[in-house]
Amino acid sequence: MRVLDVPGFGDPLGQACDATLGPLADTVSRWPADVAPATVVPAGHSTGAQVALHAAVRRPDRVGALVLLAPTFPPGLRGAGPLVRAFARTALHESAGVLPAVLPSYV
Repeated sequence: MRVLDVPGFGDPLGQACDATLGPLADTVSRWPADVAPATVVPAGHSTGAQVALHAAVRRPDRVGALVLLAPTFPPGLRGAGPLVRAFARTALHESAGVLPAVLPSYV
């Protein structure tokens, strides 16, 4: 197993790329071709989940699976109205037992 820790964040040698979604996704999407012989499983937490998703979209041929851990909401869902509608759409497809675990993320 290999783990990519995007270099530069807190590194005295400096950042490998700008700390914005596009450049981070570009950096992450290039990594599998450089070091991994087969498909990879990108995983990201919070904003890292967005980076992993964007990187997977850039190189779907290199992605075997995708793990998104507590992804942030996209900017269009960060208001009360859009968030309530998104929750309602999600809740329709969840079992009642899961809702107590999901609801706090929306709140």
